[in-house]
Amino acid sequence: MLLTSVNRRFSVDEFEHIHSAWYVESGHVPYSDFFQHHNPLLWYVMAPFLLVLGHTVGTVMAFRLLMFIFTLGIAYLTYLISRALTDSKEAGLFSALLLLSMRTFVGSTVEIRPDVPMVLFGLVSIYYLVRFLQTNENRRIILCGLFASISFLFLQKMIFLLFAYAAIFAY
Repeated sequence: MLLTSVNRRFSVDEFEHIHSAWYVESGHVPYSDFFQHHNPLLWYVMAPFLLVLGHTVGTVMAFRLLMFIFTLGIAYLTYLISRALTDSKEAGLFSALLLLSMRTFVGSTVEIRPDVPMVLFGLVSIYYLVRFLQTNENRRIILCGLFASISFLFLQKMIFLLFAYAAIFAY
């Protein structure tokens, strides 16, 4: 997965997000000073990297490394959710390995895109929902909502999980 991350060619969408982060780092305001149709948290996360590392190819590779770390987090949360639901360490490991063996998943998550942190924080939210349903501890449902909100700030597609949450809570 790391080799795919550093050797895969860059897509136009990746440069779009890097350019938007450059705008934010330069003091421009999303939606006011430049057009974009995504939620802005990814650009605000990337802007300090541009400030510290400069406008170099190394910075672009650092963004890819950041997405790689997020992907590892997604795999770990897949393990945690599966383990919490099945009470089986083996099922958790199998779930994570199966996820990481999917070429489409790995190819998409190593790219610089807001979908990757959105999924990561969405899975954190799901993990806390599962743990809330198992323990009924209020702090877990608060964390579920917090991480769902953070996920939404990365990408508006999170609204579909929020609709599912609404159905779960209505039930």
